[in-house]
Amino acid sequence: MNWQTWLIVGLGLAAAVGLWSWKPIPQDVQYHHFADQRRLLGRLHALNVWSNAPFVGVGLAGLIWLAGHDVPQRWIWASFFVGVVLTGLGSGYYHLNPANTSLVWDRLGMTTAFAPFFAGVIAERVSPPAGGWLFGPMLAPNCWPLGSLPQRR
Repeated sequence: MNWQTWLIVGLGLAAAVGLWSWKPIPQDVQYHHFADQRRLLGRLHALNVWSNAPFVGVGLAGLIWLAGHDVPQRWIWASFFVGVVLTGLGSGYYHLNPANTSLVWDRLGMTTAFAPFFAGVIAERVSPPAGGWLFGPMLAPNCWPLGSLPQRR
């Protein structure tokens, strides 16, 4: 790998270490007051919940498409599509009952999709080894939120 690739890998690893050293940032409870306060089929925030269904559909469609095509870094893109499915499921769960304790599930799916997306872009546009090297460190911070749920104020 050339020095530019090592620079990107080093910056990515430094960012991951920096994130691991931060403590959870408390979420203001006012954050959970959403515009859709209507009931639909007996469910409050119904449109906020159902608006996440396309994420599940797109993620599953991506996995099906990926299974039928020869794609470089397939495992990175498969992880991305799994993250998109998790985004829809986690965000739907959060919007069923918006609170600090369920917010982790909303954000966990998104960050699980972001890490492989950026690793895949780096692998395709900068260097395949760099994308592979950065995939793990970028995805690893998703392992700690479950043990450190945000505290209520």
